[in-house]
Amino acid sequence: MAQSTSQATHGTTAPRMTPDKNKAALHTAKVMNGGNPLFSQALVTSDFPHKNEWDNDNLPDILFYLVPPKSIHNTEKLQRISDNGQPVLNDKGRRIRDFEILPRHISVAVEGWLLETWRRLDTRITYNDIRDRMVADPTYGNGVGLVIPSANSLQNQCRRDCRALLNNWAEHDKRGAEPTRTDVETIEKLTSYNVACNTVLDVVTLWPQTDQEMHRLRKVKLVRDSNGRLRMEPSVVTTDNWMQTTYALDHFKSGLGAGNAEYVPLNEARLAAWELLLVLQERADIHGVQHWSKLTKTCLPTSWFERTADKAVPNDTYDGGCQICTWRSEEEGVAGVNGDAKEEEEEEEEEEEEEEEEEEEEEEEEEEEEEEEEEEEANEGPAYEALTWHIYTPDNFPFL
Repeated sequence: MAQSTSQATHGTTAPRMTPDKNKAALHTAKVMNGGNPLFSQALVTSDFPHKNEWDNDNLPDILFYLVPPKSIHNTEKLQRISDNGQPVLNDKGRRIRDFEILPRHISVAVEGWLLETWRRLDTRITYNDIRDRMVADPTYGNGVGLVIPSANSLQNQCRRDCRALLNNWAEHDKRGAEPTRTDVETIEKLTSYNVACNTVLDVVTLWPQTDQEMHRLRKVKLVRDSNGRLRMEPSVVTTDNWMQTTYALDHFKSGLGAGNAEYVPLNEARLAAWELLLVLQERADIHGVQHWSKLTKTCLPTSWFERTADKAVPNDTYDGGCQICTWRSEEEGVAGVNGDAKEEEEEEEEEEEEEEEEEEEEEEEEEEEEEEEEEEEANEGPAYEALTWHIYTPDNFPFL
C-alpha cells in the first residue's frame, strides 16, 4: 500500500461540509494512486474489542434493539489516558477520557454503524470523545486534506449510515422531547412483531407448513453500491446457515439481562409518536391526500420547523395553524376544524359561564339557608345544645 507523504495533525477545527471534503480528498488520492487508496494516519483505527468480528456483513446485535439494554460500563469510574506517565490532551488542553471499548486512534472516515455501536455499548461516550481520538491530514489528496469531523457531522453520519438504514431513527438517549418527524416515520414502518420483539429485524418463517415450522428474526447486513452509498439487505437464510443468519424471537427481550427494567412495547415516547401519526393520518384524510407526508407545512407540527419552547409566547399546540385541520393560539381566538370549531368552542364557553353562574347562585342560596337555620337553632337554646352533644360525643358518633 502506497504511503502519503502528508503529515497528520491533532486538533484541526472541522470546517463546514466536513464529510464532503473528506470524501473529495479520498477520491483525489485514489485517482492519484491508480485507483488504490493512499495511507494516512488520519485513516487508521487501532485495535478495540470485537474489531475482527464486526463488519458490514456481521453487524453487532446492539444495533438491532429498539430499546437497548443498560450499559454495563455506566457504573465504572472514568479514567484519563496517559502516555508514558504523561497526560494526553485534546486540542483544547483537556485530558482525553479513557473508555474500555474505544480504540486509542479512530479514523476520520469511521463507519457510522461503528460510532452508533460504541455509543450504545457505553452511553457515557460522546462525539467529542470520538473526535479526541482523530487526527487531521491537511496535505492528503494533493492538498485537499482530511479534517476532523464536527460532532454534528458525526451525529448526522450515525443517522444517515446506520439508524436510517436500519429504521431505528429514535435517539437512544433522548428524553422528554416532542415526537420528531423521524420518530413518526420510524413508528409508521414498524410492524407489530418489531414492537413486540423489541427489534428492527423482521420475522422469517423456516420450514413453513411442516412439523418443523418455526419463526425467527432475520439478520441484515449493509452493502455499499458502486457510488459508495450504503443500503440494507436481509441475510439469505437457508437450511444450512439459519443458526448464523437468524435470532430467536425473544433474543432482544431476554437479551436485556439483569438490572434492566421490563421491556415495555409501547413506552411513553413511542406511544406519543404513534398518537401523532394517527393525528397526521386523519389530517391527510381531511385534505384528501394519499399520505401525511404530502401535507403542507401548516398542517404539520410547528416544532418540526422552528423552536417553540424558547419563545416569549410559545406555541404549545405544536400545530402549524391550518384553518381546516389544526388549530392555533391567537389573541383574537382559536381557528378550528372546518371553521366550526371556533363557534363550538364559544358555545361551550358560554355554557360553562352559565353553569358557573348557576352554581354561584345555588351556593349563595345554600349559605342563606344555613344562616337562617343557625339563627333558629340559636333561639331554641337547649335543643341546640342537646343536638351538639349527640353528634360530637365519640361514644355516639356513628363512624368511630
